[in-house]
Amino acid sequence: SKAASPALDEAAVYAQVAEMERQLLETLPPPRDRYTLRMVRCLNEFFFGIWRFDGDREDYYNPANSCIDRILERRLGIPVTLGILYIELARRVGLRLVGVSFPSHFMVRPIAAVHAEPADEVEFVIDVFGRGEVLFVEDVEERFGRLMAQNKGGGEGRPKVQIDRSFLQDTSPHSRAVVTRVLQNLKATHMAHQAHHDAELALLLCRMQDVAAPPGARERINTLNLRDRGLALHSLGRLAESRDCLSMYLQVLPDAQDAPKIQNLLEVLAKQIEGGGGGPRPYLRPGTYGPPKSSS
Repeated sequence: SKAASPALDEAAVYAQVAEMERQLLETLPPPRDRYTLRMVRCLNEFFFGIWRFDGDREDYYNPANSCIDRILERRLGIPVTLGILYIELARRVGLRLVGVSFPSHFMVRPIAAVHAEPADEVEFVIDVFGRGEVLFVEDVEERFGRLMAQNKGGGEGRPKVQIDRSFLQDTSPHSRAVVTRVLQNLKATHMAHQAHHDAELALLLCRMQDVAAPPGARERINTLNLRDRGLALHSLGRLAESRDCLSMYLQVLPDAQDAPKIQNLLEVLAKQIEGGGGGPRPYLRPGTYGPPKSSS
């Protein structure tokens, strides 16, 4: 939120979340009856019913959907940011949740309620973007099978998707991965959508991602940010810097899916630099040179 809104009043955000916590506590059953599914139902009724939070389907790539202060104001967000707020509220009332970063959709999963019995711990996830829909693992596998079929244009049959159950037994909050995903959504918004195009902010978000990335993903993210930084620099007219970043990207990933498009841009850059071109360049539309996309 600070990157997009330097004047953010953090104290006001914390105060509003604390007030939501106070109101939520008043709706919960006695501590002895706080089993996981019951707690989830109470949280859903409060979050989506009383406070009327929802997924922003009409303006998904609005930068406000990646800023907690604006989400609290508008009551709209995207999966990962709604998930962050949902997890924090749950934590404050004793329900432990963690994020589950599926490839194209962020969901949350319970670990334990305050007085949960071992038998209460069933394998399910919560689709916060879908107004708290509870999905069992088989439901998620079916959903992603349909999504893969759609992405492949129908084809013959539906791909069989099977989720490794150990993936759902991880109890780490993976805070760096979640922050990196939020930054990716915001960066994609400012690079791939003309209405919100802001190359300077995209460069800042690249730097933030480089620092925030979890150790296991840092090399990959740093490499992708060479490409994204090069695209942002090109649109700012900083041609030599753009060429250097994009060249380094191809050196590291010569077989990248977007390598032909990046190579084409490098050839354009060479002519622009030779001709003394400078100043801001045209906005790079999605697909032209492979800017990042996001659906989280």
